[in-house]
Amino acid sequence: MTLLEVIKQSSALSKPLVSQSDYPILLNPDDILISLKSKVDEPDRLSLVNPIVGWQKLKNRNFSKPEFINILNAFLEKMRERIGIAVGVSSSDNCYTKVLIEKLGFLMSKDIGEVVLDTCIAFEDWELVETFVVNRLVKHSSYSNLIVKLVGKKRSDLLLSLYPTSI
Repeated sequence: MTLLEVIKQSSALSKPLVSQSDYPILLNPDDILISLKSKVDEPDRLSLVNPIVGWQKLKNRNFSKPEFINILNAFLEKMRERIGIAVGVSSSDNCYTKVLIEKLGFLMSKDIGEVVLDTCIAFEDWELVETFVVNRLVKHSSYSNLIVKLVGKKRSDLLLSLYPTSI
């Protein structure tokens, strides 16, 4: 059977395949992607950008540090459930968020990681910032921005973790 025949056969199936994968790649789209609709009745097929509606905005944009931690934990727990990674720490433990980031941080996209890191800096949660840095979750393109923020907050001690030196 050729690759083209396999693709044709797979696309002919009417129901989606749901199977457990050995790899941490999520093939099913999030629920939000399904609910997105075009803003115009007839979108321009030649245009690269078409307006859409259906994004959910944060209900409260002025949340506190505990609310942020709850949102972050819920996001990471959802990823953990989908992939099936065991954390080994109770959710009531003080280091639960840190362990979730250590185990699941590599699954965060660059943009989400930057937003989470910026929020941790804004709330001055240095333990989580250090977790990002030590686990190499800070993307190279974010280094200069992170350095400026850490120096501005007088936390240059965390910069040593960014650029480890060998003696």
